[in-house]
Amino acid sequence: MISSSTLYFMIEVLAAEFLFLWSYRKRRFFALRMIAVIGICCAAAAFYPNLRFGEGKLYFSLGWFFRFFSLFLLSIAGQCFLFQASLRAIVSACAAAYAAQHFSHRIFSIIDVYCPLFDHLDRTLSGLIKMVFYFTPLYALCYFLFVKRANKRGYRNEGDVRLDVISVLVVFMCMGVSRISGFGNNADPSKMAENIYAAICCILVLFLQYTLYGMIAKDKELQTKEQLYEKGKEEYRSWQNSVDVINTKCHDLKQHIVDLRENYSEEGIREIEESVMIYDSAIKTGNATLDLILFEKNVQCEKSGIEFVYIADGSGLSFMSNEDVFSLFGNILTNAIEAVSSMKEEAKRVIHLSVCTVANTIVVHEENYCPEGEIAFENGLPTTTKKDKTQHGFGTKSIKMIADKYEGSAEFRVHKDVFSLNVGIPVKGK
Repeated sequence: MISSSTLYFMIEVLAAEFLFLWSYRKRRFFALRMIAVIGICCAAAAFYPNLRFGEGKLYFSLGWFFRFFSLFLLSIAGQCFLFQASLRAIVSACAAAYAAQHFSHRIFSIIDVYCPLFDHLDRTLSGLIKMVFYFTPLYALCYFLFVKRANKRGYRNEGDVRLDVISVLVVFMCMGVSRISGFGNNADPSKMAENIYAAICCILVLFLQYTLYGMIAKDKELQTKEQLYEKGKEEYRSWQNSVDVINTKCHDLKQHIVDLRENYSEEGIREIEESVMIYDSAIKTGNATLDLILFEKNVQCEKSGIEFVYIADGSGLSFMSNEDVFSLFGNILTNAIEAVSSMKEEAKRVIHLSVCTVANTIVVHEENYCPEGEIAFENGLPTTTKKDKTQHGFGTKSIKMIADKYEGSAEFRVHKDVFSLNVGIPVKGK
């Protein structure tokens, strides 16, 4: 015998889970997988065996709790089969979806008492129509209140104990308490009060869960900024020490060349001078730090067979700290060199950079070729193509962080096989 109540429950839960998980990365052959998941979950719900743990209301409630809990676990397994995300992220999203389903179900139960539409139809048909008619606007409300905002800000539970606890509490509050409270008539005042109370609790739990999402995301963002700042300072200090050593050595070598002129031919001396002068940068942009970065990256490009074309006026960068100039342009050019190094066509191994001041704003524009279709974006930033996401992908975040620090903006774009970056930073003091 088909159990219509559990079948409706499964359809409602799956719909809510798809609502909360749809923005996650999908696995290959998603459409076929989704058909299989919906079919298996609905079949399991429709033909679920009638379990009895004993006589009495308590045992009856436990049996229903086990039924709904096991079906919910099955739906989670199905979502893991459909979406590429951590188990924690999927469980957290499914718990939120369950709260949305429970909230909608309770509101539906209240409305149905005072507005019993479609009751003149067949019971099964009436149930399906009511489910669509009532749940669609309630799910839409949950989407705009929670899901859309979370997707826009990139909130995910990638591993936080607080959200894990909230997820467990959501399930047991929605499922456990409602089963223990019994199956009274919805028109009964006490049952009506219970429905109102449960609906309010569910919506409050969703607010709590998504407020925690925001707090955790901001904590992680702050930690990332601190790590990037310290990393930039450390790299700048190391780089500055290396430059000082090279400059000292160059000065000493120039003095030795003068002494060596008596014993070497002019041609031999010229070769030695040319070897030394490669470290004596002739780049003059108006900013010493930018001069040295362009020199270093130019040498790196020459060694890698990359054409580096730049027009740079760094005179307006004086209000920025040397560490930030180093980090901003170092990350821009490091990412560009890494991208074009993978290009097999020699004509595409090119990097274009321009730095100028327009209307009291530092404008940085960089373009380079990239493998077509390989760069994905998340929250407006390119995601790293490397497997270890925890150790890479900080370059673009650092660029954005520095632009934000100086009340500017950074915009990343990809059109076919061309990557472009535009940074605008207001010149302070003008």
